[in-house]
Amino acid sequence: MILSRMSGEQIIGWLIKEVLQMNPCPEKEKCFLMSGVNLMPVLRRTIVNYYCEKNFVKCARYELKQLGQPVPENLLPTGKLYITPGICK
Repeated sequence: MILSRMSGEQIIGWLIKEVLQMNPCPEKEKCFLMSGVNLMPVLRRTIVNYYCEKNFVKCARYELKQLGQPVPENLLPTGKLYITPGICK
């Protein structure tokens, strides 16, 4: 990222995104995927490591929550629906 080629607004947006990605998801402890659904352990670890700890702004669940939309309990961070272990729609 070359900051000298960015406008002030672009730099602020970039900084906000970087700071957000340095912190864990503020919704992690309340997220249904962390406690209410029976995910395979490897899938849960992958979700936590990639989305909850580093990239929550890319999480479909987080996006819907921020928009004030209902979040389906079986929605994965990728936007796919979790049906049964190993099967996504």
